[in-house]
Amino acid sequence: MGPPYFTGEDRNLWGWTDDADNHAPDLIGVHTRVKEDTFSRLISERAIYLFKCGLGLFTKGNQHVGRYIYYDSTVLRATSWITCILASLLPIASIIVLTHLRTLNTKLWVIAAFNVFTSVCLRTLTDAKRAEIFAVTAA
Repeated sequence: MGPPYFTGEDRNLWGWTDDADNHAPDLIGVHTRVKEDTFSRLISERAIYLFKCGLGLFTKGNQHVGRYIYYDSTVLRATSWITCILASLLPIASIIVLTHLRTLNTKLWVIAAFNVFTSVCLRTLTDAKRAEIFAVTAA
């Protein structure tokens, strides 16, 4: 649509060009989500229930949209922290567990279990490709 864009009575329905914050409170612009890993997508889809259970106290209200605003970027940042912490603790946990075991047979089974757990974490918590997962678990 070329100039003049809106000239009818409803020309100010979406707001005024000179005042971006002056618009109807029930209008929300939606954009597509960023492609994320399985864990982040799962948490993002169920995040509203987490916010209802008490995490909503940490969000700021907005007079135009409603009482609270829940951003995907906040949820993705939280899942990124969880993934990062788990990635750093997993090797340390395996070493601690292996130092407390006595028999070689038990140690081998524990190594196998941690290897499977590492590959499951890579598959679920990241968007790593199959070749990358295979390389990490083989190493």
